[in-house]
Amino acid sequence: MKKMDVKKTLIQLLPVLAGNFLIAAAVNAFIIPGNFISGGSTGLALVLNHFLNIPYPLAVTSISWICFILGLLCLGIKFAGRTLISAIVYPIFFNLTAGLGQAFDGNEPMLYAILAGVLMGCGLGMILQADASSGGLDIPPIILEKKFGLPVSATMWAMDVVLLVLQISQASILSISYGVIYMALTYVTMNQILSSGKHAVEMLVYTPKSEEVLECILHDQDKGASLIHVKSGYLKQEGYAVHSIFRKKDLASMQKAVFDIDPDAFVVISNVRQVRGTGFYPAKYSDLKKANQKKEAAKSAA
Repeated sequence: MKKMDVKKTLIQLLPVLAGNFLIAAAVNAFIIPGNFISGGSTGLALVLNHFLNIPYPLAVTSISWICFILGLLCLGIKFAGRTLISAIVYPIFFNLTAGLGQAFDGNEPMLYAILAGVLMGCGLGMILQADASSGGLDIPPIILEKKFGLPVSATMWAMDVVLLVLQISQASILSISYGVIYMALTYVTMNQILSSGKHAVEMLVYTPKSEEVLECILHDQDKGASLIHVKSGYLKQEGYAVHSIFRKKDLASMQKAVFDIDPDAFVVISNVRQVRGTGFYPAKYSDLKKANQKKEAAKSAA
């Protein structure tokens, strides 16, 4: 393997390693001491142990390997390789962070729930953003997103709600309440991590100088833009509005460009959570591979 390939692989693995460490720290420092009900592989293992008397260690191991095989078959050997890495390093990090729970006395369950949710969400988000998996029940949602476009966080949340409901019969009201809080914070945080770098800004410009603004955006700002036919409500005047979507970092320069052309322009700016398509995030994960192949072909041709 080339030196650059090794370096690139190591860089890609860093979020996976960091994510597993955060998950292990969250479990040992807050989830176990707080005695929370849980989702994911842990929650499913608890359910299987309670209803089918399957030993907890056996249940966790079985779930992990079944999901690993599903990932291998549906997502490819590269994804499975990163999942296997998580399966190896997570137990190591779990043992390294085993003493964290001793630093807390258990008198602040709400604080435990908040910190557990933030750490767990950051860990899971970093791993999933690296196109990898921590193993277990986060693999089926990834498969569903790649095959059917279902959001990972929403699918994981739905699965965990089912698991939490099944655990109600064996948990106290407080344990259930704090468990729900920690799970909710996990997925809010995870969704923020997964969406980072995909946020964009939508700008709609109403101006009689729409053609000049369009040319400036296309050529000077090097951004995409479209003309939309509009008709004013009061004066009934017809014209064109300029519509453009771009990265947040370009907002200041785009605004300046518009107002330099028309200081009286009417500009509407909105935050866009995610954009899929050319120039932004691919419509499907499979499109990313095609886009990279096109880039490599272009470089070779050049």
